[in-house]
Amino acid sequence: MGFIAYPAAAEHSDAVPAADAVTNTAFRHVIGNKEDVANETADQASLVGLNRQVLVEAREIKRHHHNWGIGIGPAASASGTDHVADALGATAAPAGVQTSFTLACAANNDWGTEVQICTIECQAGIAGSGDGQFDLPVDLTADSDANVYVADWDNNRIQKFDSGGNFIYQWGQYGDSEGDLSEPYGVAVDASGNVYVADSDNNRIQKFDSGGGFQRMWGWGVDDGSDEFQVCTVSCQAGIAGSGDGQFDLPAGVAASSDGHVYVADLVNNRIQKFDLNERFLVKWGSERAADGLLDIPIGVAADAFGNVYVADAYNNRIQKFDPGGEFQHKWG
Repeated sequence: MGFIAYPAAAEHSDAVPAADAVTNTAFRHVIGNKEDVANETADQASLVGLNRQVLVEAREIKRHHHNWGIGIGPAASASGTDHVADALGATAAPAGVQTSFTLACAANNDWGTEVQICTIECQAGIAGSGDGQFDLPVDLTADSDANVYVADWDNNRIQKFDSGGNFIYQWGQYGDSEGDLSEPYGVAVDASGNVYVADSDNNRIQKFDSGGGFQRMWGWGVDDGSDEFQVCTVSCQAGIAGSGDGQFDLPAGVAASSDGHVYVADLVNNRIQKFDLNERFLVKWGSERAADGLLDIPIGVAADAFGNVYVADAYNNRIQKFDPGGEFQHKWG
């Protein structure tokens, strides 16, 4: 998995927890309450350990309850198992894209095994790895032709659909070579149709064409393992986690602006990083605090047509707006 080991095996058994362990309340405990997480991981001395542990705990809950998916419509699970993509900050598709059509669901209480499209009386999807099936989808975006791309986190892949939810193509597999993915957490499309993926556990950003063809990646050490920022096109490897300029520690959200700049929500480092058309680092902003312009677990990022940048500041329970250079403008929440 690549995050961190649990502090004490006795504290985290392999026994399947009771059903109420995966209610919305329990998930909020894992994702949204740093004090509780800190109590469970008292031997983790740093914020980095705590931030990583949040994602570890969330994933462990998911593993114990394999059918925990996204509820769509009135027939969402009555047991309280709730909506992972909502809690993890998945971005909404642009206006006109019917995102409920892009998610596999079982209609009218028919729990079949095939991919289905549902418009009424829908239910949660069945987790799996088939074409059009999901296992913890955490982010999505749409291109100018209304094709929808989904970061299918636990399947280590990107899936592409048309606007009606029909499966087109998928790419990625677990690994650290070029085109491989390890827990892809964010996905974005630029004006030319190129697809950017926050390859979270590999601590790098990958760029693909609209058909999933690998183009390049960037991060620290991705070319030859050197402790420096690098761009790689062949024989690539995982990035080195850290806090240097252009370096990542669990990159989560990613956004591409209309002028070609790429913004990355660098989760553990509590900052946003900006890159130009040639993947060169330009500027960064943020650190772990609650003051204006500072961030505490930035989990999602978006850019509008004017270059303004919006950040889902998760632990501060707010959205912040910045100008293209990272200057704070305002916040709400």
